[in-house]
Amino acid sequence: MLTLKNFDKVLVSYLYEPDTYTAKVVYVSVPVIEGQADTGKMMPRAILETVKGKRKGVVVAIGAGQIGWSMCNTKPGWSRKEGWHEGDVFDREKGLSLALKRADIASRLNRWERESFYTKVPDSIIDLFEEMDFRAQLYFPEEVEDDNDYDDDDDSLPF
Repeated sequence: MLTLKNFDKVLVSYLYEPDTYTAKVVYVSVPVIEGQADTGKMMPRAILETVKGKRKGVVVAIGAGQIGWSMCNTKPGWSRKEGWHEGDVFDREKGLSLALKRADIASRLNRWERESFYTKVPDSIIDLFEEMDFRAQLYFPEEVEDDNDYDDDDDSLPF
């Protein structure tokens, strides 16, 4: 099982469910204060409660273009293997291990094989995946593949 200790530098970013908000109005009594108009009455007070979203996925980068991902299926549903299931709960250790394994596999592939490997990334995590790819290009600058076929000292550049 791969862990963060197996790699020198790792970027990690989590995907969260959206926060949920609930609002309610409660009526509180205002104490009687002489000389003020709205005292001794029941006054409405709004209360807004926020519940933070739970983790549901992780994306890691171990190098420029070497990205792995893992997601849990939080929705209940039917599958051929398991039948009816109530949905998964994200396990941080298991998710990181799977994402690091996929990133390690991507590190051993060439650029063209990586592109076909990355077609398996779920649509719900693709935005975080692309953000991690951009961050990895900045964080691991020495490992960026150069696709430029021109020599910098050559004066025959087309532009």
